[in-house]
Amino acid sequence: MLKNYNKIFTILILVISFGVCDVYTLYSQPIIPEFANKNKDTTKKQLFDFRLSADISNASMRYDKDGNNILRDTAYYFIDSLEETQDYYEYLTDFSQQKYNLHIGYLGVKNLYCYAKLPLAFTSVLERVTVENQRYDRNKDSKPYFEGVQFDAGYSFNLDFVNLDFLNVTFGGSVFFPFHAYSASELIDEFHSKKIEYGRTLETSFVMKMDWVLKTTRLQIGVIEQFRKDFADRTQLNFLIGTSNIENTELYANLKYVKSNGDYQEKYRVDFWRPTLWENYLDMDLGFTIFFTDEIYSNVGYTIRLWGENTFSRNLVNINLGYIFSK
Repeated sequence: MLKNYNKIFTILILVISFGVCDVYTLYSQPIIPEFANKNKDTTKKQLFDFRLSADISNASMRYDKDGNNILRDTAYYFIDSLEETQDYYEYLTDFSQQKYNLHIGYLGVKNLYCYAKLPLAFTSVLERVTVENQRYDRNKDSKPYFEGVQFDAGYSFNLDFVNLDFLNVTFGGSVFFPFHAYSASELIDEFHSKKIEYGRTLETSFVMKMDWVLKTTRLQIGVIEQFRKDFADRTQLNFLIGTSNIENTELYANLKYVKSNGDYQEKYRVDFWRPTLWENYLDMDLGFTIFFTDEIYSNVGYTIRLWGENTFSRNLVNINLGYIFSK
């Protein structure tokens, strides 16, 4: 019992020291590294993976198309309470979003996985301007909604080498069906009475990744091609390094580079009030996965955006709690 407490305490210290990793990607595929649970009961066959996850993000700055970090925007603004005061003012935008995801996975066929993911999103945007030390809310809106449903499937297989515990290769695909198809609203007044433009678009994705494992170290490279109707298609590259020096636990860091295909167009200009149609960015994730038992596991994460073009300058906290049904 004391040993378990020491393990949990060690993990908490590491988390507080340098943050934790975002596993929120385009996919709801397994986050279960085989070597992170080496002492599992191999006589049991995994059947289902039920997972709840929460993604909490916020941003108040954005990167423009040239990669400049922009904090304030300027607009021609009229303030009723200041009688006929009318001028150009700088304003700040606060964006926040929470997504609560239900993941249901079937793992009953060897080397195959199938998942369904249902995300519920709460999005809030607030624009505020300060004039003569007085703060005024310029626009604000908040909206809860189900984004849609996503289905994932993939095939993984191991290749044995003399100097490696194993090389794991995964090929997979995903399709997302939106409940609210995206369409840009035509606002009569660009600077007043804004509403959040929610909704995504039909999306299909293909993934290939390889994991090299040498004793307690894992290296992963992966590529995702995503095709998005009405949005710019994009490519995602991942490079991950993980270590499992602590039993049944993996600590890892990940670099994630996302590049939208095609050239930037003015209609793609980043806006806190709508989904991002075209963006390039580089994220860093730090984090851990821990198995408390053969069935119960957790993953907690934190992501920071290192660089971007036409995207939010955001932070993201990700928390997962899962249960694997076996027989």
